[in-house]
Amino acid sequence: MRNAMPNTSQRLRIALPAWGRFVARAARALVIAEGHPTTIGLTVPDRGYAAALAAAQIVLLRDRALPMAPSDLDRHVAALRALEPGAPVEIQRRERVVPATFEGFSGDGEDELMHVRGRADAALSRFPVRSARMVRIADQSAGAAAATARKVHRPELVRALRGDALALSFVTTTRLDCLIVGTASRLQEELFGERLFVSANPRDEVSGCLQDLVRAEGCAGASRYWRTQLVSSASGPGDETGALSPHTVIFDGGRGYVRWRHCWPSAHQLVVLDRSAPSAQEAAYEMSAEFAGRREGPESGALARLTIPASLEAIAFERAGA
Repeated sequence: MRNAMPNTSQRLRIALPAWGRFVARAARALVIAEGHPTTIGLTVPDRGYAAALAAAQIVLLRDRALPMAPSDLDRHVAALRALEPGAPVEIQRRERVVPATFEGFSGDGEDELMHVRGRADAALSRFPVRSARMVRIADQSAGAAAATARKVHRPELVRALRGDALALSFVTTTRLDCLIVGTASRLQEELFGERLFVSANPRDEVSGCLQDLVRAEGCAGASRYWRTQLVSSASGPGDETGALSPHTVIFDGGRGYVRWRHCWPSAHQLVVLDRSAPSAQEAAYEMSAEFAGRREGPESGALARLTIPASLEAIAFERAGA
Protein backbone atom coordinates (compact mmCIF):
# COMPACT_ATOMS: atom_id res chain seq x y z
CA MET A 1 0.00 0.00 0.00
CA ARG A 2 3.00 2.28 0.11
CA ASN A 3 2.32 3.55 -3.41
CA ALA A 4 -1.27 4.53 -2.72
CA MET A 5 -1.91 8.22 -3.12
CA PRO A 6 -4.74 10.11 -1.41
CA ASN A 7 -6.66 12.48 -3.64
CA THR A 8 -7.64 15.85 -2.20
CA SER A 9 -9.36 17.09 -5.35
CA GLN A 10 -10.58 15.75 -8.66
CA ARG A 11 -7.34 16.62 -10.43
CA LEU A 12 -4.55 16.64 -7.87
CA ARG A 13 -2.86 13.59 -6.36
CA ILE A 14 -0.72 14.11 -3.29
CA ALA A 15 1.66 11.51 -1.86
CA LEU A 16 1.14 10.33 1.69
CA PRO A 17 3.01 12.57 4.13
CA ALA A 18 6.03 11.15 5.95
CA TRP A 19 4.05 10.45 9.10
CA GLY A 20 1.38 8.60 7.10
CA ARG A 21 3.99 6.37 5.48
CA PHE A 22 5.50 5.70 8.89
CA VAL A 23 2.12 4.70 10.32
CA ALA A 24 1.76 2.14 7.52
CA ARG A 25 5.26 0.82 8.20
CA ALA A 26 4.55 0.57 11.93
CA ALA A 27 1.43 -1.45 11.11
CA ARG A 28 3.54 -3.73 8.93
CA ALA A 29 5.95 -4.21 11.83
CA LEU A 30 3.10 -5.59 13.93
CA VAL A 31 2.01 -7.97 11.16
CA ILE A 32 5.47 -9.54 11.01
CA ALA A 33 6.23 -9.25 14.75
CA GLU A 34 7.28 -12.49 16.40
CA GLY A 35 7.15 -13.41 20.06
CA HIS A 36 4.93 -11.82 22.66
CA PRO A 37 2.16 -9.24 22.09
CA THR A 38 3.70 -5.91 21.20
CA THR A 39 2.52 -2.34 21.71
CA ILE A 40 3.53 0.46 19.37
CA GLY A 41 2.62 3.95 20.49
CA LEU A 42 2.66 6.89 18.07
CA THR A 43 2.16 10.57 18.79
CA VAL A 44 1.27 12.38 15.58
CA PRO A 45 0.53 16.02 14.74
CA ASP A 46 -2.95 15.06 13.49
CA ARG A 47 -4.27 11.53 13.72
CA GLY A 48 -6.75 11.98 10.85
CA TYR A 49 -6.72 8.86 8.64
CA ALA A 50 -3.90 7.27 10.67
CA ALA A 51 -5.98 4.44 12.14
CA ALA A 52 -7.71 3.72 8.83
CA LEU A 53 -4.38 3.67 6.97
CA ALA A 54 -2.90 1.31 9.55
CA ALA A 55 -5.91 -1.01 9.40
CA ALA A 56 -5.75 -1.13 5.59
CA GLN A 57 -2.09 -2.11 5.78
CA ILE A 58 -2.72 -4.79 8.40
CA VAL A 59 -5.64 -6.37 6.54
CA LEU A 60 -3.84 -6.29 3.20
CA LEU A 61 -0.60 -7.78 4.53
CA ARG A 62 -2.43 -10.41 6.57
CA ASP A 63 -4.29 -11.44 3.42
CA ARG A 64 -1.00 -11.73 1.55
CA ALA A 65 0.61 -13.74 4.33
CA LEU A 66 -2.37 -15.96 5.20
CA PRO A 67 -4.65 -16.55 2.23
CA MET A 68 -6.37 -19.88 1.84
CA ALA A 69 -3.28 -21.81 0.82
CA PRO A 70 -2.61 -25.50 0.15
CA SER A 71 -1.71 -25.89 3.82
CA ASP A 72 -5.35 -25.02 4.58
CA LEU A 73 -6.77 -27.42 2.03
CA ASP A 74 -6.80 -30.50 4.27
CA ARG A 75 -8.65 -28.63 7.00
CA HIS A 76 -11.18 -27.31 4.49
CA VAL A 77 -11.79 -30.76 3.01
CA ALA A 78 -12.19 -32.18 6.53
CA ALA A 79 -14.86 -29.56 7.25
CA LEU A 80 -16.67 -30.52 4.04
CA ARG A 81 -16.54 -34.20 4.96
CA ALA A 82 -18.28 -33.40 8.23
CA LEU A 83 -21.31 -31.94 6.44
CA GLU A 84 -24.60 -33.77 6.24
CA PRO A 85 -25.95 -34.44 2.72
CA GLY A 86 -27.92 -31.42 1.56
CA ALA A 87 -25.96 -28.95 3.67
CA PRO A 88 -25.83 -25.46 2.09
CA VAL A 89 -22.60 -24.46 0.38
CA GLU A 90 -21.48 -21.85 -2.13
CA ILE A 91 -19.53 -22.30 -5.35
CA GLN A 92 -17.17 -19.56 -6.53
CA ARG A 93 -17.38 -19.15 -10.29
CA ARG A 94 -15.41 -16.21 -11.59
CA GLU A 95 -17.33 -13.12 -10.49
CA ARG A 96 -20.35 -15.05 -9.20
CA VAL A 97 -21.10 -16.92 -5.99
CA VAL A 98 -23.66 -19.65 -6.64
CA PRO A 99 -25.73 -21.25 -3.84
CA ALA A 100 -25.70 -25.04 -3.80
CA THR A 101 -26.01 -28.08 -1.57
CA PHE A 102 -23.22 -30.49 -0.74
CA GLU A 103 -23.97 -34.09 -1.72
CA GLY A 104 -20.83 -35.91 -0.58
CA PHE A 105 -17.75 -37.61 -2.05
CA SER A 106 -17.12 -40.52 -4.37
CA GLY A 107 -14.01 -42.43 -5.35
CA ASP A 108 -10.74 -42.32 -3.47
CA GLY A 109 -7.18 -41.15 -3.74
CA GLU A 110 -6.40 -38.83 -6.64
CA ASP A 111 -9.68 -39.82 -8.31
CA GLU A 112 -11.88 -38.71 -5.41
CA LEU A 113 -14.61 -36.25 -6.38
CA MET A 114 -16.90 -33.88 -4.51
CA HIS A 115 -20.57 -33.72 -5.52
CA VAL A 116 -22.38 -30.39 -5.36
CA ARG A 117 -25.91 -29.66 -6.58
CA GLY A 118 -26.98 -26.18 -7.70
CA ARG A 119 -29.99 -24.88 -5.82
CA ALA A 120 -31.40 -22.97 -8.78
CA ASP A 121 -31.22 -25.64 -11.50
CA ALA A 122 -30.63 -28.81 -9.42
CA ALA A 123 -27.72 -29.66 -11.71
CA LEU A 124 -25.11 -31.94 -10.15
CA SER A 125 -21.48 -30.83 -10.49
CA ARG A 126 -18.41 -32.86 -9.66
CA PHE A 127 -15.11 -31.34 -8.56
CA PRO A 128 -11.77 -32.99 -7.83
CA VAL A 129 -10.80 -32.68 -4.19
CA ARG A 130 -7.85 -30.48 -5.13
CA SER A 131 -10.44 -27.86 -6.20
CA ALA A 132 -12.18 -27.87 -2.82
CA ARG A 133 -11.43 -24.20 -2.33
CA MET A 134 -14.08 -23.42 -4.95
CA VAL A 135 -16.70 -24.80 -2.54
CA ARG A 136 -17.34 -22.97 0.72
CA ILE A 137 -19.67 -23.81 3.57
CA ALA A 138 -22.48 -21.25 3.35
CA ASP A 139 -23.01 -18.59 5.99
CA GLN A 140 -26.42 -19.77 7.19
CA SER A 141 -26.89 -16.61 9.25
CA ALA A 142 -27.22 -14.69 5.98
CA GLY A 143 -30.73 -16.13 5.50
CA ALA A 144 -32.53 -15.72 2.22
CA ALA A 145 -29.75 -13.65 0.71
CA ALA A 146 -27.78 -16.87 0.27
CA ALA A 147 -30.52 -18.55 -1.76
CA THR A 148 -29.88 -16.75 -5.06
CA ALA A 149 -26.80 -16.42 -7.18
CA ARG A 150 -25.21 -13.00 -7.05
CA LYS A 151 -22.48 -11.10 -8.80
CA VAL A 152 -19.75 -10.11 -6.37
CA HIS A 153 -18.37 -6.60 -6.55
CA ARG A 154 -14.57 -6.63 -6.41
CA PRO A 155 -13.32 -3.06 -5.95
CA GLU A 156 -10.77 -2.09 -8.57
CA LEU A 157 -8.31 -1.07 -5.84
CA VAL A 158 -8.44 -4.59 -4.39
CA ARG A 159 -8.10 -6.16 -7.84
CA ALA A 160 -5.07 -4.01 -8.56
CA LEU A 161 -3.36 -4.96 -5.29
CA ARG A 162 -4.40 -8.64 -5.03
CA GLY A 163 -5.27 -9.77 -8.55
CA ASP A 164 -8.68 -10.89 -9.82
CA ALA A 165 -8.80 -14.37 -8.29
CA LEU A 166 -7.54 -13.39 -4.85
CA ALA A 167 -9.75 -10.29 -4.86
CA LEU A 168 -12.84 -12.52 -5.03
CA SER A 169 -11.68 -14.50 -2.01
CA PHE A 170 -10.78 -11.26 -0.22
CA VAL A 171 -14.30 -9.85 -0.47
CA THR A 172 -16.16 -13.12 0.20
CA THR A 173 -14.41 -14.34 3.35
CA THR A 174 -14.55 -13.21 6.97
CA ARG A 175 -11.63 -13.08 9.38
CA LEU A 176 -10.98 -10.73 12.26
CA ASP A 177 -7.63 -9.21 11.42
CA CYS A 178 -8.15 -5.89 13.14
CA LEU A 179 -10.22 -4.00 15.69
CA ILE A 180 -10.31 -0.21 15.66
CA VAL A 181 -11.33 1.48 18.90
CA GLY A 182 -12.32 5.09 18.31
CA THR A 183 -15.17 7.39 17.36
CA ALA A 184 -17.33 5.44 14.91
CA SER A 185 -18.64 8.44 12.96
CA ARG A 186 -15.15 9.83 12.48
CA LEU A 187 -13.75 6.47 11.41
CA GLN A 188 -16.52 5.97 8.86
CA GLU A 189 -15.86 9.40 7.37
CA GLU A 190 -12.21 8.45 6.92
CA LEU A 191 -13.01 5.04 5.47
CA PHE A 192 -15.11 6.60 2.71
CA GLY A 193 -13.51 10.04 2.45
CA GLU A 194 -10.48 10.53 0.24
CA ARG A 195 -9.73 8.43 -2.82
CA LEU A 196 -6.53 6.42 -2.94
CA PHE A 197 -4.71 5.81 -6.19
CA VAL A 198 -2.20 3.02 -6.77
CA SER A 199 -0.06 5.32 -8.87
CA ALA A 200 0.91 8.98 -9.12
CA ASN A 201 0.51 8.73 -12.89
CA PRO A 202 -2.58 10.82 -13.81
CA ARG A 203 -3.32 8.37 -16.63
CA ASP A 204 -3.74 5.54 -14.15
CA GLU A 205 -7.28 5.90 -12.85
CA VAL A 206 -7.33 2.82 -10.60
CA SER A 207 -8.47 4.03 -7.21
CA GLY A 208 -10.69 3.28 -4.24
CA CYS A 209 -11.46 4.20 -0.67
CA LEU A 210 -9.86 2.84 2.49
CA GLN A 211 -12.98 0.77 3.21
CA ASP A 212 -12.19 -1.31 0.12
CA LEU A 213 -9.15 -2.62 2.04
CA VAL A 214 -10.20 -2.27 5.68
CA ARG A 215 -13.58 -4.00 5.16
CA ALA A 216 -15.11 -2.78 8.43
CA GLU A 217 -18.13 -4.87 9.42
CA GLY A 218 -21.49 -3.20 8.96
CA CYS A 219 -20.14 -0.46 6.69
CA ALA A 220 -20.97 -0.25 3.00
CA GLY A 221 -19.28 -3.01 1.04
CA ALA A 222 -18.79 -5.32 4.05
CA SER A 223 -22.28 -6.09 5.33
CA ARG A 224 -21.79 -9.85 5.02
CA TYR A 225 -18.05 -10.54 4.83
CA TRP A 226 -15.53 -8.42 6.71
CA ARG A 227 -11.97 -8.22 8.09
CA THR A 228 -12.26 -5.40 10.66
CA GLN A 229 -14.61 -4.41 13.44
CA LEU A 230 -15.17 -0.91 14.83
CA VAL A 231 -15.58 -0.40 18.58
CA SER A 232 -16.75 2.82 20.21
CA SER A 233 -14.16 4.29 22.53
CA ALA A 234 -17.01 5.76 24.60
CA SER A 235 -19.11 2.64 25.23
CA GLY A 236 -16.44 0.00 24.68
CA PRO A 237 -16.88 -3.56 23.42
CA GLY A 238 -19.91 -5.71 24.06
CA ASP A 239 -19.47 -9.15 25.58
CA GLU A 240 -19.11 -10.85 22.18
CA THR A 241 -16.58 -8.35 20.85
CA GLY A 242 -14.62 -8.41 24.10
CA ALA A 243 -14.28 -12.18 23.76
CA LEU A 244 -12.77 -11.98 20.27
CA SER A 245 -9.11 -12.55 19.48
CA PRO A 246 -8.05 -10.01 16.83
CA HIS A 247 -4.53 -10.00 15.48
CA THR A 248 -4.16 -6.27 16.16
CA VAL A 249 -6.15 -3.64 18.03
CA ILE A 250 -5.75 -0.05 16.85
CA PHE A 251 -6.62 2.61 19.40
CA ASP A 252 -7.53 5.77 17.52
CA GLY A 253 -7.02 8.27 20.33
CA GLY A 254 -6.07 8.05 23.98
CA ARG A 255 -9.50 7.55 25.53
CA GLY A 256 -10.03 4.07 24.08
CA TYR A 257 -6.54 2.97 25.08
CA VAL A 258 -6.96 4.11 28.68
CA ARG A 259 -10.37 2.47 29.06
CA TRP A 260 -10.26 -0.70 26.99
CA ARG A 261 -6.70 -1.87 26.34
CA HIS A 262 -7.12 -4.73 28.85
CA CYS A 263 -9.92 -6.34 26.83
CA TRP A 264 -7.68 -8.08 24.27
CA PRO A 265 -4.49 -9.07 26.13
CA SER A 266 -3.14 -11.38 23.43
CA ALA A 267 -3.44 -8.89 20.55
CA HIS A 268 -0.79 -6.55 19.24
CA GLN A 269 -1.63 -2.90 19.89
CA LEU A 270 -1.12 0.20 17.79
CA VAL A 271 -1.92 3.37 19.72
CA VAL A 272 -2.31 6.61 17.75
CA LEU A 273 -2.32 9.76 19.87
CA ASP A 274 -2.96 13.32 18.73
CA ARG A 275 -0.62 15.42 20.82
CA SER A 276 -3.12 18.28 20.86
CA ALA A 277 -5.97 16.15 22.27
CA PRO A 278 -6.67 16.27 26.04
CA SER A 279 -6.73 12.45 26.26
CA ALA A 280 -3.19 12.13 24.90
CA GLN A 281 -1.48 13.03 28.18
CA GLU A 282 -3.32 10.42 30.26
CA ALA A 283 -2.77 7.76 27.61
CA ALA A 284 0.94 8.61 27.42
CA TYR A 285 1.17 8.25 31.22
CA GLU A 286 -0.51 4.82 31.11
CA MET A 287 1.72 3.69 28.25
CA SER A 288 4.83 4.84 30.13
CA ALA A 289 3.71 2.71 33.10
CA GLU A 290 3.28 -0.32 30.85
CA PHE A 291 6.64 0.36 29.24
CA ALA A 292 8.27 0.44 32.67
CA GLY A 293 6.79 -2.99 33.42
CA ARG A 294 7.50 -4.41 29.96
CA ARG A 295 8.73 -7.93 29.42
CA GLU A 296 12.35 -8.33 30.42
CA GLY A 297 14.88 -9.02 27.73
CA PRO A 298 16.06 -7.25 24.59
CA GLU A 299 14.12 -4.21 23.45
CA SER A 300 11.36 -4.84 20.94
CA GLY A 301 12.68 -4.76 17.41
CA ALA A 302 9.33 -3.70 15.96
CA LEU A 303 10.65 -0.25 15.05
CA ALA A 304 14.35 -1.07 14.98
CA ARG A 305 14.82 -0.58 11.24
CA LEU A 306 12.46 2.34 10.79
CA THR A 307 13.47 5.98 10.62
CA ILE A 308 11.07 7.98 12.78
CA PRO A 309 10.04 11.27 11.11
CA ALA A 310 10.71 14.44 13.08
CA SER A 311 6.99 15.21 13.13
CA LEU A 312 6.09 12.31 15.43
CA GLU A 313 7.23 10.27 18.42
CA ALA A 314 7.20 6.49 18.64
CA ILE A 315 7.76 3.75 21.19
CA ALA A 316 7.55 -0.06 20.96
CA PHE A 317 7.73 -2.79 23.59
CA GLU A 318 6.59 -6.32 24.35
CA ARG A 319 3.99 -6.34 27.10
CA ALA A 320 4.52 -8.19 30.36
CA GLY A 321 1.87 -10.60 31.50
CA ALA A 322 0.40 -10.99 28.01
